[in-house]
Amino acid sequence: MTNAIAGIDHVIVGVRDLEHARAGWSRLGFTLSPRGRHIGQGTGNYCIMFASDYIELLGIVDPGDFVQGLDTFLARREGLMATAFAPAAAPDEMRAALQRLQLHPSEPRPLGRQIELPEGARHAPLQPDCAPARRDPGARLLYLRPADARADAAARLA
Repeated sequence: MTNAIAGIDHVIVGVRDLEHARAGWSRLGFTLSPRGRHIGQGTGNYCIMFASDYIELLGIVDPGDFVQGLDTFLARREGLMATAFAPAAAPDEMRAALQRLQLHPSEPRPLGRQIELPEGARHAPLQPDCAPARRDPGARLLYLRPADARADAAARLA
């Protein structure tokens, strides 16, 4: 194994107006998940689920909170901004593979979402294993634990 990538888990599309993007993708015929809100961050999302991957529409819902540089990205443009890969190895092997590729993996950080459902908000935990640091230009990539990623997707459709 040279890169620890099993496949693409999802792609992330940065949007300035999350509700406008939701409406546009809906008009194209896509079914979107209920809106999610990243816990401890000022970002929210809608997801377009497919059999084994999905598209995440990511926008700012609270500009006063931590937005992970999304504001900087959106000041320049909207569109494809990141890819989340499904790992082909255990977290320690994956980090080692990224280091061999000189991608400077960060420490894992917890990430969760509140899914906004008619009956109330539901928590969907997600744990990225590592992501290349910002010093890797053009490499805004995430590696996700497959079970957590699929659980997050299932929560969105439930």
